[in-house]
Amino acid sequence: MNTWEDAAVIKQVNQIGKTRIVLAGLWTSVCIVGPALSALDQGFEVYVITDACGDVRPADHRAAVSAGNAARLGAHGHL
Repeated sequence: MNTWEDAAVIKQVNQIGKTRIVLAGLWTSVCIVGPALSALDQGFEVYVITDACGDVRPADHRAAVSAGNAARLGAHGHL
């Protein structure tokens, strides 16, 4: 589930004209990682409020945060 795959979402976000995005969501591994990485790929500076996210199991949340951090190396992201 990646909201960044919705053209209407991308259009709205780009129209706002901001360079930073702050994310929080129900499932870190599902609702956060995909949009965060997609936004990074588009050049946004991404911040994830990890304390406002979760997952089915705490270990899944930690793994998603770790995977997001590993994937963003060299990018301007803060997962």
